[in-house]
Amino acid sequence: MRRPFTGDTSVSVISSIVKDTPRSVTELNPALPRDAGRIVRRALAKNPEHRYQTAKDLRSDLEDFKQAVDSGELLAPAVAAGAPRRFGSRWLTPLIAAAVPAAGGTWMLTRSRGVPDAGYYGSRTSYT
Repeated sequence: MRRPFTGDTSVSVISSIVKDTPRSVTELNPALPRDAGRIVRRALAKNPEHRYQTAKDLRSDLEDFKQAVDSGELLAPAVAAGAPRRFGSRWLTPLIAAAVPAAGGTWMLTRSRGVPDAGYYGSRTSYT
């Protein structure tokens, strides 16, 4: 399995996570549907506004993707081109295994280091 971010040391890997844009999973594996690439690309977005805002949002997109794959609604590019090949859910587990940790790691490394907004603590916190 090819890693999206590489480096000789852990510091260079972290630098790659923050600065580099990985190749699309659909470029690495053309048999994957475009939606797989969209989900991973959004999970790895450098701009926090473009990433999934919650793990629940990512899970929802992955569940929709799985349903489309299982129903046959979502076909691999080879099928769309006329080849008799169906995209199976065998790619879903590796996709989830790559997307979730990558999204979490990217979020942790690029989130704001400032004071959380008031909504984070809720109305129960008193500053007096």
